[in-house]
Amino acid sequence: MVSLENNMEISFSQIKGHEVIDFESTLDKYFDSTNKIIKKIKSLKGTISLDKVGSILVCKILLKGILTVASSYTGNLFNTNISVKDDLYFTNKQDQETEDSIYVKDSIDLDYYIYSLVLTSLPIDIYKKGEVLPSGNGYRVIKEEDLIKERNTNDDSPFKKLEGIDFDK
Repeated sequence: MVSLENNMEISFSQIKGHEVIDFESTLDKYFDSTNKIIKKIKSLKGTISLDKVGSILVCKILLKGILTVASSYTGNLFNTNISVKDDLYFTNKQDQETEDSIYVKDSIDLDYYIYSLVLTSLPIDIYKKGEVLPSGNGYRVIKEEDLIKERNTNDDSPFKKLEGIDFDK
């Protein structure tokens, strides 16, 4: 079993058969003041199982972590748990590159792919449990689906005039 903590770069040609890598990182190189949602990865730990079959390398990624994120509702920071479970496929033969397999010459920066998986594991709207949309004097923020419901139940509907008319007469 191999353990890598900092730069998670592996060489396609050096992987033989089956290997398991312990992964632990905060992926600090991907964070600066411009990050919108994820402000920091407090911890990210798990295993990466590598299986090489011919010119295909299968990476089974299983990670758990704690992120500091900005609320979609208020912008306030809070910690949230994530779980990442995904399979990535790499090939070193350009003619075998497909929608599901990524062509690499030899070097694979797994940090980059893990960062992408962390981003896609988050919901579009992320907020702290119990947090509500903000409102104030003369305004309120509502979800788009709530706005649609309100518009459909509004008394100013043009069909309101048809209520009470008996069309069977």
